Amino acid sequence: MRAAAAWSVILMVVGLVVGQALDVVPTTVAPVFLVLTTFALAVEPYANTFGLDVRELARNKKTILQSISIGVLLKIAIIGGAMSLIFRDPIWFLIALGVSQIDPMSVGEFMEGSEASPQSKALMRAWAAFDDTTVVVMLLGLIAILRPSGLTKALSGHVGLVEIARTVSIALSFAAAVWLIYRIALTYSVMRLRRDPGRSRRRPRVANGFGTRISNLGIWVVAFAVLGSIFIGSTALALVGLFARPAGLNPRWLSWLTRSGSALACLGLGFLLDLRSGVFHGVLLGLLAFTAHALASQLVIRRLPRTDRLAVVFAQQNGTAAVAVALLLHNDFPTSISVLSWAVVTVNVASLISNHAAIRLNWSRRIPLS
Repeated sequence: MRAAAAWSVILMVVGLVVGQALDVVPTTVAPVFLVLTTFALAVEPYANTFGLDVRELARNKKTILQSISIGVLLKIAIIGGAMSLIFRDPIWFLIALGVSQIDPMSVGEFMEGSEASPQSKALMRAWAAFDDTTVVVMLLGLIAILRPSGLTKALSGHVGLVEIARTVSIALSFAAAVWLIYRIALTYSVMRLRRDPGRSRRRPRVANGFGTRISNLGIWVVAFAVLGSIFIGSTALALVGLFARPAGLNPRWLSWLTRSGSALACLGLGFLLDLRSGVFHGVLLGLLAFTAHALASQLVIRRLPRTDRLAVVFAQQNGTAAVAVALLLHNDFPTSISVLSWAVVTVNVASLISNHAAIRLNWSRRIPLS
């Protein structure tokens, strides 16, 4: 857990050093960075929910719903409110959206090898996978209120309640379509086996080959969902991960994609850091984001084992999702890329230090959090 966070920070520093040595301008590499990590961002929500115990998810559905709705809104209010009061500009409510969600790619890597209970892992993975919905809805709403001119053009359409409803309905419709295709594939395989139940005994190679083809078909369905989510949104793919789990899809592949995507994102973020602007604002924003998550997590940690509570409190991570928001806001807020990049570094460093201290000092057993 600590090693993953440490590597994230190291890769960011390497990216910063190389970027400064090559005199890279952050605004010129930002679009390239976004394209390279879009696929990784599409895979990670599926990887998070693919590994979820659905029964554990059902048992904690109330807590998870609180975290991805009230928890996210509370973080936006704390971060955006504080920054807006300090700098006298409501645009900071929009900037706060970039660090109010838990980046699924970072959390997937961060939770790898964690000793937390299945209940806590289910909570964090679901929180990271589904808080994107709340952030998207808030982003569209705040854009319509705060910056209806420039940012509306960036979104290429009218932003309002209709646009919010359309975004959510498209995600749900896409997930439903993938579910239907997946169920058809499974039903087809069951019908084939029922027609000749003795097939596996008479011709085991043929039966095994048929099962492999069905498993591969399931993998192709998932691949279709991943590609579609690039244009639809990560929420749809997170829903797909709850039901589309083909036997031939090795969890190690998803873990490898998660690690590779996380490394690529951290290295790319280093290139986006600008030592000449946004450092103070970014560090302050990152500290507020880390504090806001610690406060918002109090809503959900009471039902968790005592030894897991600090793991959730200190689990705030940010990555490429924050930069995606920065790119959208760049026209109205030119330093948004630099500010949010420094905020990401600050949050990840704070997460590394706090988790290291919690383990070394055994705070989880000494400090009651509720």
